[in-house]
Amino acid sequence: MDINKGDKLYHKYIAHCKKILTNDTLFNNFKCNKDYTYMLEHVTKLLGKKYVTCLLTKYQSILGNLNWKLLSKNDEIGNPIKFEYRGLHKYTEKNSYFSPTTLRYIYIGLEILSYIKTLSNLVDKKLNILEIGGGYGGQCYILHCLAKQFNVNINSYTIIDLKYPCLIQNKYLIKLHLKEVNCFTIDDYIDKKFDFLISNYALSELSEPYQNLYINKIVKSIMHGFLIWNRLKIHNYFNKYNYNNIKILPEIPQSGKINKYILF
Repeated sequence: MDINKGDKLYHKYIAHCKKILTNDTLFNNFKCNKDYTYMLEHVTKLLGKKYVTCLLTKYQSILGNLNWKLLSKNDEIGNPIKFEYRGLHKYTEKNSYFSPTTLRYIYIGLEILSYIKTLSNLVDKKLNILEIGGGYGGQCYILHCLAKQFNVNINSYTIIDLKYPCLIQNKYLIKLHLKEVNCFTIDDYIDKKFDFLISNYALSELSEPYQNLYINKIVKSIMHGFLIWNRLKIHNYFNKYNYNNIKILPEIPQSGKINKYILF
């Protein structure tokens, strides 16, 4: 398998990622380019509204304490399409315009950190986090912005992805002054102990041979994780251990009818 090329699903996406890296105009507008948004940055305005409802329902008590100025920087690069979400106005330093994708990253980031705080062996630990399929680095950036609110100490953050998305992640996160993130392909992956795994709409989209490669080389060595699975069939690795501290729950809000949270 040519892991740098990936499944056919990714061919157009990878080709455009290569162009983005060598063309500043494309990089400055990549979040609204159809050759990129079919894969990423395609959360709808309506789904963004559902994320706002979830934020107000589940996390209202802490919304006023979040650094919204820092969080909104995720929308300052790549020219995403933004909408007004007035429900957040009183918490967000009078800024109520966000891309729906950034709202997703904020809500999922809060879900991830809330789950980490339930894991007694990770409390007060300096965490080494691994993300499989990091997009342009947005979830990584938002998670770092939110971590202090939960007293979660991120010691290191590594993203495993295809070659050109990795290069975009490096460029994007450096622009956001987040320089301590490591981005590798699985071919360059160095066997290292990680405390927590994240993979949202990524590991699940791969064909099973690629899923097997990632699971056998990486996932099996990590004790805890938070995944969003957007494929009808959940990999046998997770089904096999469904009764061994693995929880498979409906995604909230549902961005797809079959989507599930996998927590372990």
